[in-house]
Amino acid sequence: MNELTKTEEPRDITIFSAEHLFDPQALMRSADAFDAGSRNDYLSFRDGCWVYGADRIELSECSLWAVNPHSFQFGLMEWYDGEAGAELMVPAGVPYSVNELALQFCNPADESKHRISPQISADVKCVSGENKGLQLTYKTSTKGGVDALNTLAQSIAGQGVANASLIVAIVTLTATHYMHRKHKRKTYVPVFKINRFDNLTLTGQMA
Repeated sequence: MNELTKTEEPRDITIFSAEHLFDPQALMRSADAFDAGSRNDYLSFRDGCWVYGADRIELSECSLWAVNPHSFQFGLMEWYDGEAGAELMVPAGVPYSVNELALQFCNPADESKHRISPQISADVKCVSGENKGLQLTYKTSTKGGVDALNTLAQSIAGQGVANASLIVAIVTLTATHYMHRKHKRKTYVPVFKINRFDNLTLTGQMA
């Protein structure tokens, strides 16, 4: 059995393909609104709470966050014996094959400990609340995180078709949970709750 057979299914990860989401003017407005080129701290979801940075600072539940529609990246994360390894990511809108990406990973010494999982990332910027102005990157390969970010990506892609001028999702960072059947305990999963859609110019003014 080779490593490709251990690659998890991509779970219908959205690929942005609508040209109106990636025209040069839209990309320039996105760069202005979301401080393109800045080095972001990482947003994380831990035990039902949204935190950021190495110190895992908890975020306000009341804050509103703008999601940069042009920041999505999709790809794969390699795991070996439970430890994160290499990753391969491509920008949204760039066609890719899960199997072709997986072929770029090195053959592991022990394939039984080797796993490859889907990964998604996107940038968010706080536009109201005590965290206003804070810009973060959420990158995840967990099932709950990938599903949440993929659901958000699908909503943004659908909005782009319906109204290309309003493609910035304004969300609250929330969570839900379910009872894990095997471990008999609550398992928390992240949720991006969409409040509305704004345009890139308004987003830049709010932040």
